[in-house]
Amino acid sequence: MGTIFISYRRDDSQGFAGRLEDDLSERFGEARVFRDREIPAGVDFATHLEARLSEAEVMLVVIGRDWLDAKNSAGERRLGLQDDWVRREIERALARDIAVVPVLVGGAAMPWPDQLPTSLRPLAGRQAFTVSDQRWRGHLDELAEQLVRLSPTLARYRVGGAGPRELGEVVREHVDAARDAARATRPGSARG
Repeated sequence: MGTIFISYRRDDSQGFAGRLEDDLSERFGEARVFRDREIPAGVDFATHLEARLSEAEVMLVVIGRDWLDAKNSAGERRLGLQDDWVRREIERALARDIAVVPVLVGGAAMPWPDQLPTSLRPLAGRQAFTVSDQRWRGHLDELAEQLVRLSPTLARYRVGGAGPRELGEVVREHVDAARDAARATRPGSARG
């Protein structure tokens, strides 16, 4: 499907993850970028995350200065816990052998393999991409180009002047809008 899954720690890099989501959505369309804030109310969190992970062709692991040593309320290092969601997301992406790109933000450094749980050590071998506030726009342009190389499917979905979207997607949007408008103006139809 050509989607980008953004994995991040809320208390470490939520702002950066939000900016990434916004900027990448401008380039590829909202349907192509997933961050966990999009989970609908009442939906099972784990099931929804699993479904979105299974669709992803690329995972961006947003790593801020506190990502590696973040602790839970009991003072335990979260990355060392089997039930840590960030850990679980990355483990699943590595197991699926999709492109996993560490995105370093806020002056963070790439962790060494021995700083990571055994299951995450392959992450340390992935080429990281650094994004800074000073060159945000330029870095995002570079990142978008690299994402297209990692997932050629994404090239078909470029929006915002970066390239053409897939024609079928545009046609579907217009057909859906016309159908909705026709239903709303049909005599006897309920309007909300």
